[in-house]
Amino acid sequence: MFTAFLISIQTFLKRTSNVLVALVKVVFLSKWFVKLPPIETNEIAVLANGPSLEKDLKSLHQKSFSGEYMCVNYFPSSNKFTEIKPKFVVFCDASLFTTTANHRLYSDNKTVFSNIYSKTTWPIYLFVPYSSKKNFLKLIAIHQLSNSNVHYTFYNTTNFNGNRGIFHSFYNKQLGMPDPRTVVTPCVMLSINMGFKKVFLTGVDHNFHEGIKLDQDNKLLISIDHFYDENEDRKYVPFKNPVTDEVYKMGELFEVLQKIFNSYGYIAKFAKKKDVQVLNCTETSFIDEFIKIK
Repeated sequence: MFTAFLISIQTFLKRTSNVLVALVKVVFLSKWFVKLPPIETNEIAVLANGPSLEKDLKSLHQKSFSGEYMCVNYFPSSNKFTEIKPKFVVFCDASLFTTTANHRLYSDNKTVFSNIYSKTTWPIYLFVPYSSKKNFLKLIAIHQLSNSNVHYTFYNTTNFNGNRGIFHSFYNKQLGMPDPRTVVTPCVMLSINMGFKKVFLTGVDHNFHEGIKLDQDNKLLISIDHFYDENEDRKYVPFKNPVTDEVYKMGELFEVLQKIFNSYGYIAKFAKKKDVQVLNCTETSFIDEFIKIK
């Protein structure tokens, strides 16, 4: 009896603490009045860059899908960008907006944005985190990129997890979202808040754990496959913390994976409350919170 009482007190304190932390984050980190682009249909397909994307797209087209497309990260560097003509591109990782010429991703990032601004002949909306706004605008200026078809929206990646009313209220107002450890999280949250009622996920293999190993020095290496590099030999690189640039320890990696998959649980409950269906087209996906469709 006493143990149960202590557990209930502990649960109450934890929930209260989570609410207070979320409030502090919203006050100090979030920007208010995020204006999302208008939509013209009820369905959207999120194009993640996993190796199953090609197969998933074929399956989606067989279902006579006629909604909008939302792609992520380096998708605009692929040939499919001008073929599919996605209406939305979502970026989340701050390293995509590096303005340092000797940064390891500088060249790849330049290619992505150059493709968007030089090849887009249709209206397109870029979603950029508020925290990267300064670097994004600087990057566009450095490369002298301009295209009247390209629009952009700055959104909040402030992270807090919760299923209570106050958390859903914050999610509704685009003041934050469940922990965005992968770009799929903001994709689904933005889709829900724009008003789409069916969100199809493609290329969301999420089999990160299958591509990890340790070298002889116990350094954690990882190989993440994408649909656009399926013909290349598998490459393992040190898995680094994007903030400290230090290689993760094995325990830290699985903690990151736990946060990734836990976030989908919070998203699933938010989607249900908003009467939105999130449907997973990737047959071999390790995401277990969304209904898989054949």
